[in-house]
Amino acid sequence: MSSMWGNFHQVDGIPTRPNAEICLYSPFVDTRKGAASNRNLTPETGPASDEVTRGGPYLQTSAARRLTYRPDIDGLRAIAVIAVLGYHLGILHLSGGFVGVDVFFVISGYLMGSLIISDAKGGKFSVAAFYARRIRRIIPALVTMLILVFILSYFYLFPSEFVRFSWSALYSALSVSNIFFLHHSGYFDALSSTQPLLHTWSLAVEEQFYVLFPLFVVIVFRYAPRLLNASIVLICIGSFALSAHDSSFYLAHTRAWELLLGTLVANQSWTMTFPALTRNVLALLGLAMIGFAILTYNPETPFPGATALVPCLGATFIIAAGQSGMSFVGSLLSLRPVVFIGLISYSLYLWHWPIIFFQRTDSMLVSSVSPFYTRLVVIICSLAIATLSWQFVEKPLRRQSKTTPNSKVFIGGLLGLGSSAVLALLVASANGLPGRFSAMAVQYASYLDYGQAHFRPGKCFIDTYSGFDHQECLRREHGNNNYLLIGDSHAAQLWYGLSKLLKGVHVLQATAAGCMPEFTQPTRVVPSCNLLMNYMFNSFLVSNRVDRLLIAARWRERDVPGLERVLAWAKERTIPVTLFGPMVEYDLALPRILAYAAQSDDPRTADSHLVKNEKLDRILWSLASEYNAKYISFYDLLCASNRCSKFVPDGSPLEFDTDHLTKEGSLFVVQKLIDTGQLR
Repeated sequence: MSSMWGNFHQVDGIPTRPNAEICLYSPFVDTRKGAASNRNLTPETGPASDEVTRGGPYLQTSAARRLTYRPDIDGLRAIAVIAVLGYHLGILHLSGGFVGVDVFFVISGYLMGSLIISDAKGGKFSVAAFYARRIRRIIPALVTMLILVFILSYFYLFPSEFVRFSWSALYSALSVSNIFFLHHSGYFDALSSTQPLLHTWSLAVEEQFYVLFPLFVVIVFRYAPRLLNASIVLICIGSFALSAHDSSFYLAHTRAWELLLGTLVANQSWTMTFPALTRNVLALLGLAMIGFAILTYNPETPFPGATALVPCLGATFIIAAGQSGMSFVGSLLSLRPVVFIGLISYSLYLWHWPIIFFQRTDSMLVSSVSPFYTRLVVIICSLAIATLSWQFVEKPLRRQSKTTPNSKVFIGGLLGLGSSAVLALLVASANGLPGRFSAMAVQYASYLDYGQAHFRPGKCFIDTYSGFDHQECLRREHGNNNYLLIGDSHAAQLWYGLSKLLKGVHVLQATAAGCMPEFTQPTRVVPSCNLLMNYMFNSFLVSNRVDRLLIAARWRERDVPGLERVLAWAKERTIPVTLFGPMVEYDLALPRILAYAAQSDDPRTADSHLVKNEKLDRILWSLASEYNAKYISFYDLLCASNRCSKFVPDGSPLEFDTDHLTKEGSLFVVQKLIDTGQLR
């Protein structure tokens, strides 16, 4: 997040320093009126003028101006990082916490944009000094995190995971990890949980923006200075239009408008002075907008696009209101505990996701405790490590930077990033160092990369409705019974076994990721699911008779009312239904559990990771009976006395993640259903 946590103070919207920097990064800031602090120091009373004469990146202000510390900006950082942390911990009330990143972007644009434009206006902007400061600010904590996560990965990640992590570390060191994750997972996809550096995408977006933006400002000031404001507005509008059209989560060009919003507030030509009532209303509205996004958005909300306007404008309102004085919201954000979280927010952002990742993947911190206590331990650990990183990595290196020449800063940054890149390449070239584990553990772990080819992805198991192949997936065969399989990935995983083993049956398939087989989809579901289910229930099944409707999904109790409406609809139309219950599920990927068991030579390990879904299984069984639907219980089929089948006859894992069958597993389950007479 880099300059989202930048060390600048504002004088009429212009960042200044250096005494203010000391104040900003102290957790003991005293913002009371008349308190002894750095806020009343002018540049002439400290070494700021020295910094300017050396060509440094800090601004010279007039003696009449005062350095004004904005504790509310630190508080705004705290709100943003807490939102992200809560989202990643799966706290339901913070389902839109990912917008904290967008709030950070606005803060970054305000702080860094004001510095760049002000220096350019004064003819003092130094590209070398600017990038040297970026290196000082970002690289030490980032490299420290990368190296320590490499160490943890050596002990916890299996070979294929270690290779994938190493490539992501290489891209992170090159500030292009957003490109890596664009092609290897989606931010909200299940695969994202296997990426310990997923959060570095936002650092890459910022760095790519700040490679181009300073050069753009310098060029405009040289050739057409009067067009700066208009050109920034045009670029901002263009970037927003691209975001609304494409909504690419990871790319800099669809996020640039968020940073430019902050820049527009910081630019002196756009500064407005608000009376007390106006700034209180504006700041309160801004906080409400951010809170609304955090509490009501979810991973299925189209984003960034137009929906990102709400949190971004909210952050913009708070920052703009604070430029002309304190507000009630600003006072709340300036409380010392809140400010302290803002001070450590960069390190907290860097460390929270790897900690969450290793806890979820390997129970690194605690095991066999409730989700509440697990989250509490993760929060405490994240805060502790972030504080240590801030105290012993960030602060000391910032102090040293005052006397370190830019050339040495560049060399140090290159050495730090270069060492991470070399380490990444060595691990990748060594195929993830498989010698760390037994041959059997490595064999089981290889199924973590199994994939979904047997789901017929992109054709009959879709992410976008435009990709659905109506002709192939809904083709009926004369002379055979035509069964329609409908639902999400838990339905798609059954198609292979059903189509191969059911004699005299042709299986049609209409499945989509995260798509419940219901008439009215929950708000969490993407538009492609609505389109598919509307077509199936309102068009295809109305005009095409099927011999049996097969319904399967990753059921939760909240899905029961919608499912009941579908069963009633099918009964009214005399459509025979087979309802598949919840799949046997584990709290970790089954191949990982089996690999751990093989490594420790303890076959009982897997049973302790079984997710208890028997209650829901019985609810669905009762519901199916009420509407004369045939019910298939995977728990009855595969489990007995809290022990479930984990292998197919050839010895390979039944599932390739927590709850999805392999191709061999699909065949095994369907054959067992045929053998027990539940499918004919």
